[in-house]
This record gives sequence, structure tokens and C-alpha cells, in this order.
Amino acid sequence: MAGRTSRHSDPIGRIQRAIQDALSPEPVLLVSEWADRHRILPAKGSAEPGPWRTSRTPYLRAIMDALATGSPYHTVVFATGSQIGASEAGNNLLSYAIHHAPAPMLLVQPTVEMVKRMSKQRIQPMIDATPMLADPSHMLPVIRQCALLDLSRSSVYYTPQPVAAEDLALMRRIDELHLNHPFAGARMRRALLALEGMVVGRRHVATLMKTMRIAALYRRPNNCPGRVRARS
Repeated sequence: MAGRTSRHSDPIGRIQRAIQDALSPEPVLLVSEWADRHRILPAKGSAEPGPWRTSRTPYLRAIMDALATGSPYHTVVFATGSQIGASEAGNNLLSYAIHHAPAPMLLVQPTVEMVKRMSKQRIQPMIDATPMLADPSHMLPVIRQCALLDLSRSSVYYTPQPVAAEDLALMRRIDELHLNHPFAGARMRRALLALEGMVVGRRHVATLMKTMRIAALYRRPNNCPGRVRARS
């Protein structure tokens, strides 16, 4: 047994392997490829929670890949409709930069309140649901990830609870009612649910509507603050 050497008893070999790993270039990985491998959509706020699949939104592939490291493009501008995945494409880029190409990033929103809401409702659940972002053993420490995203470190370790089946059924029906009665608020929507035999409190309906980002559509006062009103 004297002639056999263990892999761990070869310090020179370990040093050589460490140097080789340090000098090896990062593998070329596009944003869409990274998202297909690692991105997990959270149950909260996602119509299809689970692994991200670019095949579901193929029109976003070229947009995301144009923002990958090594891309010849410096500026990407695109105009889209609402609720087609553009925000999640931006989240994929953010996740890609955190894990694959760490660097300072600036996420701009029109107001501070919108930034706080996006950080709480979009970015934080994204980190919670994606193991590659919340993994403490990752090369970028969790404390550094939280500092870059301005998140509380304790929130990273929070395990979100799955949505109850009863609430999922209510949310599905509330969404259907919203298409037929977009002007209905929590009170009217609760009454419509009661007519169908679904007994639920108004506050719970309001909470589910807030979770789904659904609000009653109606004319609000002072829609044109710059317009001079004629006095009688």
C-alpha cells in the first residue's frame, strides 16, 4: 500500500487544480439558458409556479440573450403589452447577473414606492424560490446578495407557505368575475361569490384581490390635475 497515494494527499496537484480552476474562463451562458436551468417561479404572484421555461414565451428569448455577458449590444429597448412576461424577463436578467456575472446593477422605477413594492413583491420571492440565489454556499455570499438588492437578510431564509387549495379556487373565480365585472370591488365581489354558494369574508376577498393585483376599475376624481376647471 506504500506505493498508492490518495488524491487528497497530493498538495501540489491540489494547488495546480485550484490555479487551473481560477484561470479557466466562465462558460458561455445566455440569460435564457440560465433561466431554463435555475430559475424557479414563486407560487405567490405567478400564474404557473415552478421551473421557468423559455419555450412558454419564445418571443422573450432574443431580448434576454441580448443582455447576456459577451453580447455585442449595449442598449436594449423594447415596447410590449402588459402581462406577457416582460417583468419576469427582467427578473431573469437580475438573477443571471447575481449568480453568473456578479456586478453592481441599478434598477430604476418611476417612484420610490414602486421600487419598494417591486423589491417586496417580485425580487424577494424570486430569491426565496430560486435555490441558486438563496444558497449560502454560493460564491457570492447571501449578505452581499441582499446588500445589492437592498433586502433584509432574514427574509432570504423565510420559507413561503403554499397557497391553500380553497384560496386558489377563490382566486380563480375572482379572476373570472373580474373579466365580467371589472368595476366590482371587494364588497360586490363577495356578494357575487355568495350567490354561487362560496361564503367568504370581504376582507379575505380584498386580500386575495391585492395578492392578484386586481382592483376595481372606475372613474376616480381629479384624473386631470393639470386641467383648469371652469368656475360657475
